Amino acid sequence: MKKLLIGKLSILLLILGVVIACDKQDVGDAPKSNMRSIIGFTVKPGYNAGNIFVNHQGVIDQSNKTITIELPDNIDMTKIRPEIVLSPYTTVTPGNIEPVDFSQPDLEYTAIAQSGKVAVYSLIVKNTYKYKGNTLYAISFPDVPFADGTVPRGSFANNNATVTVPAGTDISKLRPLMELAVDSKNATFSKDPDTDWDFATPADNKVKFQVISQTGSAKWHAVTVVVSESM
Repeated sequence: MKKLLIGKLSILLLILGVVIACDKQDVGDAPKSNMRSIIGFTVKPGYNAGNIFVNHQGVIDQSNKTITIELPDNIDMTKIRPEIVLSPYTTVTPGNIEPVDFSQPDLEYTAIAQSGKVAVYSLIVKNTYKYKGNTLYAISFPDVPFADGTVPRGSFANNNATVTVPAGTDISKLRPLMELAVDSKNATFSKDPDTDWDFATPADNKVKFQVISQTGSAKWHAVTVVVSESM
């Protein structure tokens, strides 16, 4: 009886050893992934502060392995940090958010699979991006500060702003300083901001003008000036 139990125990241990060995072999023999795709390529303001002001999404052609991206023509191209989204188990060089000199020709990004296979994407950079926004964030009049040095300023809400200026200010000759929204860089104005504006002639002390985006779309804005009653 004792020999029978020992024999059965030996068989169980043998089976257990085979199962463990098979498990180890299965793990070790698992095929490595061949996935090696770049599926997202975006230049964002957060990683390019002071240089990039809106998201710029690259267009990826998986058949021809190209990434085409439009950027403005007045930025520093030498240290662009793109955010790159990859297929699972894939790495890329240059790396995600790694600064790259986009002014150099023949730029390439190499996606590397877990198996070691690679896919090389050519980067096509076009400095043809035009801002689509036509919105003012704020307007101020630096030439007529209050006694404490505060500059009269008003923020826009629904494309309207009201600015209070010091008592005694000649509102027939006020030169504005415009603050454009971040998506409205390089916009122009139907009324020249480098000249004095007459807020005295309109009965409501309101001047209307258009903000025109780089793409040509226009939006009306209005500014009302209020003269403070106290000095």
